[in-house]
Amino acid sequence: MSKSLLNNIFSVKNVKNKKGVIHKVVSLMGLKFSFRQDISIDTKIEALDTKIKVLKKGLKKTDKAAKKEIKKLNNEKNKLVAYSSYLKILAECGGDIRKYPKATGNLRLLQIVRAKGLAYIVHLLNKNNIEYWLEFGTLLGAYRHKGFIPWDSDIDISMDRTNYNRAKEVFAKELPNTPLRVSIGEATAGYFVKIRIENLLLVDIFAYDYSDDETLTYEDLFEKWRKARTEFYTKFTVEDLKAGKCTIDEANEQLFDIYKNNGISATSEKGKWIFKGLDSATKNSMPSHHLTETLFPLKTVKFENIDVLVPNNTKEFLNYCGYKGYYGDIEKFPDFNVSRIHGSALTCDKDENVEKLNRYNNQLSELLKENDIDIVME
Repeated sequence: MSKSLLNNIFSVKNVKNKKGVIHKVVSLMGLKFSFRQDISIDTKIEALDTKIKVLKKGLKKTDKAAKKEIKKLNNEKNKLVAYSSYLKILAECGGDIRKYPKATGNLRLLQIVRAKGLAYIVHLLNKNNIEYWLEFGTLLGAYRHKGFIPWDSDIDISMDRTNYNRAKEVFAKELPNTPLRVSIGEATAGYFVKIRIENLLLVDIFAYDYSDDETLTYEDLFEKWRKARTEFYTKFTVEDLKAGKCTIDEANEQLFDIYKNNGISATSEKGKWIFKGLDSATKNSMPSHHLTETLFPLKTVKFENIDVLVPNNTKEFLNYCGYKGYYGDIEKFPDFNVSRIHGSALTCDKDENVEKLNRYNNQLSELLKENDIDIVME
């Protein structure tokens, strides 16, 4: 391959702007990433470390302002560390995102713990003939990396309403005999099922509903769902849920009336559209809806060596997760910049919890062994 062709695919060079400030410009598959080089990223990280140490010295428990500033500085530092690592790995991958290496260290340990939790949940769902599919970033990871996105650790799965209600019954029966538990109403997104081990979140589980309205377009459903979401979270605030002023059952009983109030003919039977239930959203979340034919029939793929179900037309389904075009071109590197990288990306600030993570890892390994679930995770 010629040098000029390689440079078109990936290149790194220093460029001086009109003010004489040097920027490093990384070109990748037609995309360009730029950051200032007058102060190196490493120098910035060191400066942030120094600020954090100064603030921590003699810190009192009542000093809320200092604690808030420390948290802010740590987030900024983590983003810079992530960005620096990302740029280095870009060069190693030569522009192929599928070659991006797995996470390491504590982030990888967290991924493994959550993957083992998923393996057991999938075991229960399969045993009870409950259909589900991987969702959002977990689905993207399965499609592109056959496991976690290297800078991510969340696990999301979804089911239609009928399977979701059956799954809740299975969890209520099976999980009390395990280290796992069902968690509903413990977080700001209070209405959907979360599976935890102690307080560590393992898996988010979302309910989807159908619409048999053949006249609805994607854009129509998008707007109607947003209005329905506003009504739902006006009537049933998470604050009221936590205060005991309303219950999850009361909210769920009014779901289909709220759909109807906003022009959505929702049904529990398969229709043209399938969309994320209002109880599986937060008050600010975006709609996620798909043509049912894009989802079914489900197919089996590998995620961290676990056999899992995914939408039949996975790529098309991903293009409409969250909202149309949310993930951009899933075959290419995302257009990362410091502001878009979460603090957990490529770094893990869980050092103080390593002992817990190792304990959870051992507990989940025992649970899998007791149920003859043989999974090898690298």
